[in-house]
Amino acid sequence: MRFRILFSACLMSIISLSATCQELSENDVPDAVRNSFYELYPNMFVYEWELEKKENVYEAEFMNKGKEMEAIFRPDGTYIGTEIDIEMDDIPSDVKKAFSQSEFAKWKIEDTEEFHKKEGEKLYIIEVEKRKRKVKLYYTKLGKLVQTK
Repeated sequence: MRFRILFSACLMSIISLSATCQELSENDVPDAVRNSFYELYPNMFVYEWELEKKENVYEAEFMNKGKEMEAIFRPDGTYIGTEIDIEMDDIPSDVKKAFSQSEFAKWKIEDTEEFHKKEGEKLYIIEVEKRKRKVKLYYTKLGKLVQTK
């Protein structure tokens, strides 16, 4: 009985993840998205393409200068921005302070990223998890929380 419950929980987790994000071959990515990516990042190798169904965006995951990066595009090829994996130590002190005073401070930190928006603005993302609930927190460099997903 315990095995069935555990198996069912694992299966539901897999189904919910696959419902929001779908891995794609490069041939399944719209031409406009591929062309936009290679205009911005010529000679880069995309090791994973994904369709983020919930937000209806395409993500190109690649390495650049030893850093994991993810360029994000609308289906028509419009560039939204690029997320760059960084360490918590690289997050500005104002962001760390705001996060430490937030309701999410005791949650487990899953990932930290620097988000370079098309318009030139830079945001810092702290992704946290608690009891299988994941939340992405978007901060300005001055520590203002501007978005929660």
